Amino acid sequence: ARAPRRAHVRPVARAAMTFEKAFACAMCGAQARMTCGGCAGFAYCAEACLRSHWASGHAEACARVERDVAATAAVRAAHDVDALAWWRVAVVHVDEGLATACDALGECHGVGAFRRECGCFRRVPFGSLPQNADDDDDATLEGLFLNGHTPTLERRATKTTTGDVGAVPARTWLEMYARLGFAKTSRAALVFSAAATTVAFCEKTLLAKQERQGIANGDGRDGRLVIHVIGAEKELDQASYFAWFLSRSWRGEAFRESIARDVEVHMVGPEVPRGWHPVERRSGDDESNAPRVTVYGHKGLYHDVVHATVTSESRGTLLTARPDVIVCPDAGIAAFKSWEPTIDVILRSETPAVVTDLTAEAARLAAKIWQTRAALFSQAPREKKSVAAFGSDAYSVALNPFRRVMSARGNDTQAPTYANGFGFQWVPGVGVEPL
Repeated sequence: ARAPRRAHVRPVARAAMTFEKAFACAMCGAQARMTCGGCAGFAYCAEACLRSHWASGHAEACARVERDVAATAAVRAAHDVDALAWWRVAVVHVDEGLATACDALGECHGVGAFRRECGCFRRVPFGSLPQNADDDDDATLEGLFLNGHTPTLERRATKTTTGDVGAVPARTWLEMYARLGFAKTSRAALVFSAAATTVAFCEKTLLAKQERQGIANGDGRDGRLVIHVIGAEKELDQASYFAWFLSRSWRGEAFRESIARDVEVHMVGPEVPRGWHPVERRSGDDESNAPRVTVYGHKGLYHDVVHATVTSESRGTLLTARPDVIVCPDAGIAAFKSWEPTIDVILRSETPAVVTDLTAEAARLAAKIWQTRAALFSQAPREKKSVAAFGSDAYSVALNPFRRVMSARGNDTQAPTYANGFGFQWVPGVGVEPL
């Protein structure tokens, strides 16, 4: 076995950093004294922990993590997110410990769905935040997202137009902002990452399918588009916002004629509260122009929910309709063995899926596990594409253009870390590909 590269003994907390950002040992969590001499991506309290981490798998990942760390500056501003007015505080200052998530939220702190974008409500179980009707009406949403102001400030009278879904999906936050009429002061990119990733993946997948097969209206299944979101957590408290974003993104006859007239989103996960009530939203007052989006919640692991029998408690809300797409935000596949039977269910369904994770290495490990499970089903993928910054020879992932535009890096790694930051897509009959 290779010996670990010699650790650099160096000060681990810059004077400007907050106490919370001081490095922690990757193995035991104690205050760190040294970093890996190869990648500088992990810190350790003592050489014993460094050697233990090396033996537990870091030896194989070190060179990849070194590339990830080296790409930190490029990742921060990738896809032109530095054009957003609040970008530097949310990305650079939070990453370096000069600001907190609360600072980055600005006037949106503690308002509606933004309550889940910092740690102030972390003790409240997911799906249990009290809902304020004033935070959820169309006027408030337009104030928050179109103009970038909270209801407590005087809002500009802004006339915006939203374009129909086109043949080419939005590729960046700036394109999505322009399409939806959001101002660059809007902090929408802090709360709509999972929703925007869903929109982009649906359009990419379903419009491509339409081109190949000439289908329309959700493959003829009652004009519905069915989306499964696996592992929902904070999305449960943001369900109304999630539905509003999808409905606004898909306004116009182009979507309704070519894809679907109604959208069903089924959020599945252990964090779904029992008795969680469905949420229904439509963007604006013109019912003929925007699809109705309904969000359902299903408690349990995905593979268990899919195979569940109808009970009096869950009657009418089981996952009876085959999904058109599956979305796995910040999945953590490498951290939880329970994902393996879920992946098997997805593979059997032959449904396109998108998977994201916090770091490039976590996404690569997830892609490797996915490929391994696919091989058991004799679904041999074609040769993968490589992505210069984040790909490996076998398992390539990509930086998600719709990642949450705020650093999520803790004190246990120096690698770029963002909610929904990196990912891949599963294309039945093709294999694992970068986003």
